[in-house]
Amino acid sequence: MSGRHAMSFGEMAELYDRIRPSYPEPAVRWALGDRPLDVIDVGAGTGILTRSLAVLGHRCTAVDPDPRMRAVLARNVPGSTVLHGTAEAMPLPDGYGDAVVAAESYHWFDPAAAHPEIARVLRPNGLFAVMWHFRDESVPWVRALTDVLHSYDDTGAHIVPGPEPGAHFGPFGEKQFAFGIEHTRSSLLQLYRSHSFSIAAGPQRRARLERDIGHLVDTHPGLRERDRFVLPYITRVYRTRRTW
Repeated sequence: MSGRHAMSFGEMAELYDRIRPSYPEPAVRWALGDRPLDVIDVGAGTGILTRSLAVLGHRCTAVDPDPRMRAVLARNVPGSTVLHGTAEAMPLPDGYGDAVVAAESYHWFDPAAAHPEIARVLRPNGLFAVMWHFRDESVPWVRALTDVLHSYDDTGAHIVPGPEPGAHFGPFGEKQFAFGIEHTRSSLLQLYRSHSFSIAAGPQRRARLERDIGHLVDTHPGLRERDRFVLPYITRVYRTRRTW
């Protein structure tokens, strides 16, 4: 995954923070349990997951390489520690946290370098959890939306393999959680303006993408003549523990 795409989100940090979906509370509780922990949110972006962690009583340290994303996070999640860094190089001492979480960011990591670093900052038996949102493509209009998006997304970011534990962690357990976010035609367009392949596209390509999404909303039998509709998601959560 190119660094150019990975760092593109800061250009639209405010939009990203406002329009991207949060995480279902049951998913966060399954990943980390109910006891407050010292949690490192790596690749934290604007702190969409960090906010959920703080609400549940966790003590949060957020790590992200983009200063524009970190600025939004620091403003919106008061009381959290916000640091410049990456999954491969975190400015934290050994054994700093009870848990490391990566939400919608793991596909940007280099696992060969990130896994030893994540293990380093964890305490013995510490938790490592990864979360992704997937559109529920069992719904016909959502499948049609995916077809539109994939015709423009040449970054490969939509290809998300499950994480491999490697030598530092035990096997990953997995659980899925269904939820949905209400949208209008306008907010759906804004959602995909916040994605890296759209941000990095030229204005003409971006305009064509938005035209095609708008056409889908206006004409698909599952959407036309509806002012509001729910975009269904499945949140896939993986969790494991440090083995040394």
